[in-house]
Amino acid sequence: MQNKLFYSIIFISFLTHSFGQSTIIHGIITNEKTETPLPFINLGIPSKGIGTVTNVNGEYTFTVPNSNDSILISLLGFYSKKISTEDFIKSPNIGLKEKVFQLREVVIKGSELKHKTIGNKTTSQAIAFNIGSGNAGSEVASIMKIKNRKTFLKNFKVNVVDNPYESVKFRLNLYNIKEDVIDTSIIQDNIVVEFTQKEGLYEIDLSKYNIVVHNDFAVALEWLDYRDDNLIMFSGSIVGSPTMVRDLKYTEWQKIPVFSIGYQMDVSYEN
Repeated sequence: MQNKLFYSIIFISFLTHSFGQSTIIHGIITNEKTETPLPFINLGIPSKGIGTVTNVNGEYTFTVPNSNDSILISLLGFYSKKISTEDFIKSPNIGLKEKVFQLREVVIKGSELKHKTIGNKTTSQAIAFNIGSGNAGSEVASIMKIKNRKTFLKNFKVNVVDNPYESVKFRLNLYNIKEDVIDTSIIQDNIVVEFTQKEGLYEIDLSKYNIVVHNDFAVALEWLDYRDDNLIMFSGSIVGSPTMVRDLKYTEWQKIPVFSIGYQMDVSYEN
């Protein structure tokens, strides 16, 4: 039997929060115009590094400290909203205004494109990573190098070593890199994916989103489901692009040295 080496990426908040009194808030986030629920909204208090994510029905439960802070509510494709904790406690049902985007024109000259796979191409069963988190909204990212050329993103791939769930949801996020730090989002779309297969290579088709990048970028998977014991295992290696993690949407990224998560991307680029 082949020996397997498992690593756990544990999300640890290094901040100690002492709020005194707090209020448990239940509410729903909706589209301001249509009044339909918005699933998987990030909301939290950036200054305190706390937050949560709405469920598939746009509902949330959030423990809010009774202090003079602001709640930030955000979702790709909508205008973010900042609300004082006092107002948030009084009115926990929030509407977000949808952004209107001009359709992007992407010109692809097929005969002049080259195709390759970038990132960590491992599909190892022997070295795997348990991405563990008690928080919906936690992310695991890896840097993709493209040598500063116009590049079209076609497929994201990651190898599932073991998925104990019937279904578990993630959001695929793509970020700009600024001075070797993960920065702003590249995309306008919410790319929510559902892992149902127990093992094997999982692919996400990105071609329909017409994503074009010109510089190195980061790709991340963000937990969306509430799980008590997250044990889904992805292939990885001890060499390669370093893994970056954050335990909530509004907390700082931290680098995990030595470990490299097996994220890979099929791309096309102009010669």
